[in-house]
Amino acid sequence: MVYELLGNTEKACNDYKAALANGLKPAELKVESCANPLPVPANRKPLLQLSGVATDPKYGTTKTNPIKVGTSPAGEYENLSTYMDLLRDGQNKTVEYKKTGTLPYASNYAPNGKGTIEVLEVNYRDSKNIAKKTTLYITIFDFETPKAPLGFTTVKAQR
Repeated sequence: MVYELLGNTEKACNDYKAALANGLKPAELKVESCANPLPVPANRKPLLQLSGVATDPKYGTTKTNPIKVGTSPAGEYENLSTYMDLLRDGQNKTVEYKKTGTLPYASNYAPNGKGTIEVLEVNYRDSKNIAKKTTLYITIFDFETPKAPLGFTTVKAQR
């Protein structure tokens, strides 16, 4: 399953075939999908980390420049949840957020070209430890390697 999440279908399919050969019946559906794979849309990528902090002050904070997290092989909204889990405030703490609505969003990867932007209210503390509130705009219908908006940071990779 890890290989599947990472987009390495060949290794994932080999593991599912081995599981089925060892009597694990639930692997049968996965083996069937390996034999007849569907094309993978360009917006379907696992989100494992953010690529730093954006330099554009409007990145993610306006509906015309949403954060494009795409969809995960494991589910439509998993990348959105993962993104918010990876986001940190100016104190390197997790942020509190709630969905406050959706907006229309045109995308080639959405049914009939009509996707949505998720509107999230985010409570956080800046680098001076002052409580702040902002709105982030995120879409799952397109993918560009996501970054943290200005004023935020992300989880640091462990070495």
